Amino acid sequence: MSRSTPAPRLTIAGGGWIVLVGMALIAALLVWAFAGVVQGRSRMGDGRDPASYGFDLDGLRVDRRSLSGSGQPRDVFLPLDSPEVVDGRDVFERNKEVRRKLAVNDDRVLGVVIGGEARAYPLRILNAHEVVNDEIAGEPVAVTYGGLCDSALVFRRTIAGSVRRFGVSGLLVDSNLVMYDLDAPTPSLWSQLGMRAISGPLAGTALEPVDGVSITTWAAWLAAHPGTTLALGDPRSKRRYDSISYSRYFLERSLRFPVLAPPDEQSLGRDGLHLKSPMVAIRLGDAWKIVSIESLVSLLGRQGRGGVRIDGSLVRAQVSADPAGAMIEDPQGRPLLTVPCLWFAWHAFHPGATPAAVTAESSKTPEP
Repeated sequence: MSRSTPAPRLTIAGGGWIVLVGMALIAALLVWAFAGVVQGRSRMGDGRDPASYGFDLDGLRVDRRSLSGSGQPRDVFLPLDSPEVVDGRDVFERNKEVRRKLAVNDDRVLGVVIGGEARAYPLRILNAHEVVNDEIAGEPVAVTYGGLCDSALVFRRTIAGSVRRFGVSGLLVDSNLVMYDLDAPTPSLWSQLGMRAISGPLAGTALEPVDGVSITTWAAWLAAHPGTTLALGDPRSKRRYDSISYSRYFLERSLRFPVLAPPDEQSLGRDGLHLKSPMVAIRLGDAWKIVSIESLVSLLGRQGRGGVRIDGSLVRAQVSADPAGAMIEDPQGRPLLTVPCLWFAWHAFHPGATPAAVTAESSKTPEP
């Protein structure tokens, strides 16, 4: 009788490492899957159906057809709270000390001045957060950026007697950012370009935008505001800052999410625009005026500065063509309420809008 063959033993050298790696991957997936539950941060939203995001949609103040999932769950973009800042004049030297430069000349930034205090937020950071809950000159503000619309607005966070903290809902209205108040027992949804709450206990409540918000280059902002500070990101989000970009999307002529009232092909041809033409809306008196960056560049040059008339009203503008950006002030150099965004986005929220006439400063003001 022959001796029985011993059962094979699984060793690291004999392929056991494959099993160990597999077990490690399974464990990592389980940790990832349950991390939100353990920490009380389970994400809601299937990326498509707005009802799956866990918000009260009864009494919705917008057409339900304009509301869509963003393809991402709720809170996939976490807000940046009270970021560290550095003096803008120190950025050049600080860039020598870090592997990823804080900001370089052609970087696009969202700039704002509040109470005489200027601050810039690099768009590569805003791409990954969309909302920054900050305080400038003692004023609690929400710095908001919607990448799909290239839209920038800064709102005061003191609403109905309390300071709100905003997060990213994962929902869109006409392809535009929808925020929510993070710390409210029953949150309201807030539309960025609609500038108001669209559902929840505060539905219909207006947001108060801050004057003087610009999207421009870091070089232009620093030159105009040498005392500015620059907001820094969260070190834990460095990979996201480098991986999230809308550059290719801006070159596409199509939209990825529902928009109920985009400009039609006839008007686009008439006005020499396309859906994603970079624009800036300006509040002049009681009316909004919307102008294309291209029309400003045609008068002032690719890196130009000077006076222009918008439907006859004189303003001061500083523009850049590539990357597109503009800073707009009144003739005395005071900030105006401005909203940088893409043409389709403004038209979606202002369906009757048409581009304003932009003429040289010396042009005669039209008779009323």
